[in-house]
Amino acid sequence: MLGAVYLDGGLEAARAFVLTTLRSPLERVRARTRTSNPKQRLQQLCQKRWNNLPKYVLLESRGEAHARAFLVECEVGGERHPPAWGRTRKEAESWAAHEALLVLEELAPDLAPPADGEDEAHS
Repeated sequence: MLGAVYLDGGLEAARAFVLTTLRSPLERVRARTRTSNPKQRLQQLCQKRWNNLPKYVLLESRGEAHARAFLVECEVGGERHPPAWGRTRKEAESWAAHEALLVLEELAPDLAPPADGEDEAHS
């Protein structure tokens, strides 16, 4: 679609099209990636909303010492969220935090962590 707009109207038309149609989705992605560490994002959310920290529970570990895999689940406010596998416990915790964020943001979009700097502006 963008190619057609560019061919029909040139660079400025394509630029205007992108800014008009993609600005909002791109801003949401940019806000999420400012704090790209899911464990950090989840911790900030938990501290702000529930004055508590997430808890990571090791459910399973498999494999030889040189090729281990870990299954970790994240608990937030007594609620368990989908577990995730990782090659290290830290990686599994990161993926479990990501899963918890997906669930929390789907259930209550207003629970999405604010973009960096947004809290200071409203304090």
